Amino acid sequence: MSEQSKEAGRRLTLRGIIGDMSGLLRRKNGRAVIMSFGAGLISRFGQLAMAVILARMVGVSNYGAFTFALGMATLIGLFSALGWPPLTNRMIPAFIRDKNWADLKGMRNAGDRVVIVGTMTAAAILYVISEFSGHLQQGMQLAAILTPICGFMILRRQQLAAVRKAALGLLFDQGFAALVVAASLLIWATNDIDDVVFRFSAAALFGILATTIMFYRLLPPEIGPVKPNYQLRVWLAISLPMLIGVSSRSVMNRIDVLMLGPLSTLEELGLYGAAFRITFLLSFPQVVLMSVLTPLFSEAFAHGKIGQVRRLLRLANLYGLATTLPMVLILWLFPEWVMTLVFGEKFADAGPILAVLAFGQLAAALTIPFSSIMMMG
Repeated sequence: MSEQSKEAGRRLTLRGIIGDMSGLLRRKNGRAVIMSFGAGLISRFGQLAMAVILARMVGVSNYGAFTFALGMATLIGLFSALGWPPLTNRMIPAFIRDKNWADLKGMRNAGDRVVIVGTMTAAAILYVISEFSGHLQQGMQLAAILTPICGFMILRRQQLAAVRKAALGLLFDQGFAALVVAASLLIWATNDIDDVVFRFSAAALFGILATTIMFYRLLPPEIGPVKPNYQLRVWLAISLPMLIGVSSRSVMNRIDVLMLGPLSTLEELGLYGAAFRITFLLSFPQVVLMSVLTPLFSEAFAHGKIGQVRRLLRLANLYGLATTLPMVLILWLFPEWVMTLVFGEKFADAGPILAVLAFGQLAAALTIPFSSIMMMG
């Protein structure tokens, strides 16, 4: 057997994979994983804290209305960005590596324009549709307000990941705004959903401003005097297929918005949204890891290092199982107890929903590395 075959066989063993993971954590990329994990933990904790405080304060139906508005805005913001956020995560590392300053500057400038035009257009359409939405009218109007904000938060998160600052992007994602809202609710209680959306929007806009300044400063200074080169037709031809890959998972994650909102009551949507918010924690370790590994996939493909791609994929799969399976078992065995502990007695009826969603999120979490590697390839 050749040395190359022996090495490949070694890496397929559990000992080899654990060795690879330890090596990754000792290197610079490993520090990025740890920092991203911490930032992602803070972000998800902020979202859960806001959900718990808000749900206990405003009740099941009002919480359902807020869940619908934020979920719809996130989904529409993703679609109306036309796949530009994952495109930047793929292309910016290659532009920096090749010192292609003109294209880098063009992509930076075009990103904001594409997202603002796409999200504002989608928000206007959403607001018009809200006039014919019956019991969802308020939720649709609030979603229209939040859509551009959500679109830009997604863009900035991916842009910061592309310049190896994924932790900053994760820290200033929805979790930052959620933490601000949670703190404000503890100080100034309210049961007005419009007021809650206003607080969330103000905090999110501050986060977008902060991440914009960070992203611009982290780009190489060489792009300053360069005339930007715009290849919108070429870039959109890449970004739109990538949008399909990203949106398929997001549509599954927002099935409450697409189906439960129109077909059921806001109270039922509130129960589902509370259970889903808990299971949402299951996928965050994979999201955090992939924010670091996705640019590495891109670079490995660009250099033809397929072996490195395979190693990174094995690390991601092992990491996904180790961080997800234990929590799934807890949610499956004690769903009513978990719902009551977190959200209170009013949400105990969501226990059976939590048990089913836990296994669904396990499957969704394990597909994240494959989705990322297909887009980067």
